[in-house]
This record gives sequence, structure tokens and C-alpha cells, in this order.
Amino acid sequence: MQWRALQFLDTDLIFGKQLNAEIRAIQEEIERVDTNRRGLDEAIQKYQSSDVESLDFDNLIGFPALKALIATTLQDEVKVRRRMAAVYHSANEAYCKEREKAHSRHLQAQEEVRASLVQIGYVDEPPSSGAIGRIMPGYIDAHPKVHAARLRSNELNHRAQNHDLPNLNDLALSHALQELAKARDQTTKL
Repeated sequence: MQWRALQFLDTDLIFGKQLNAEIRAIQEEIERVDTNRRGLDEAIQKYQSSDVESLDFDNLIGFPALKALIATTLQDEVKVRRRMAAVYHSANEAYCKEREKAHSRHLQAQEEVRASLVQIGYVDEPPSSGAIGRIMPGYIDAHPKVHAARLRSNELNHRAQNHDLPNLNDLALSHALQELAKARDQTTKL
């Protein structure tokens, strides 16, 4: 069977205890589904690669039973993927909230550095004013505090806007539902 990868988030301090607990629970469920997938694939491979002359047909998994195992495994995958989708939504909300805080900290750091420069004698005029001793844009942007705040803000902005895993999960969920529909249709054909 061609399975779709079950890729998921790692826990993060941003998420809080409840969301991190749900992520850990889903990670355990993913491990269980992956184990079931591997077991099913190994059983199929074992029977497909065995010598037909020595194959024990009395203990062979029958076609209807094999289809039922595949369908059950797909149902488990669908359940996990639906839980994953809900967590992706909650994680994105957490990233967006944290991104706004980081952006505010970045702006605050810029203002603090600007105030420090004025305090030591720089002139707070636009760079184009031509005033001697004016604050140049690079003075503020190059300050380590501003630089660190900008990097954190950019990182969280990227995380909040990155929808690769949720989109892949949605595609895989759609694929699993199609495979389940095929299994149902094959089972109910007369």
C-alpha cells in the first residue's frame, strides 16, 4: 500500500500545556498507526515474496480480511489526521499571537535604542535632513537588541504563515478518504 507520510509538529513553549499535551498524544497515535502500517506492509510483502509451492494457504490472510485490515488502518489514519488538522489550527493561532508580541518587542527595542542614542548626544532628525550628528538607520538596526528582536519577529512571522504541513495533511486526508471510499465500493459490489 502506498501510504502518505504522517508529519507533525513538535511541542513548543509557545503552545502552552494543553496544546503540547495534545501534540504528544497525537505523536503517540501516529507511532501506533505507523506501526500498524509497517506490520500490514510486512505481512503483504511476506506473502507476495514467498514460494507458492511451500506457502501455507490455510494460514493465509484472505482477500476480504486483508481489505478489512487496510480499511481499518485507513480509518485510524483519518482519525489522526482530523486531530492533526485541529491542532494545526490551534498552533497557527498561537504563532500569530506570539508573532504580534514579537513585533511589538521589535518596535519597542528600536525606540529604546533611539532614545539611548539621543541621550548620548545624537540628533533625532531624519537622515535626509543633513543635520550633523543625526541618527542613521543603520545605527538602530545594527544594535544587537534590535537585531535579535527582528530575527525573532521574522521567525514567528514565517511560522505563522507557513501552511506546508497543514496543506500536506489536508491532501493526505483527502487521499485516505478516497481510498476508504474505494474499499467501501469494492466491498459492496455484487
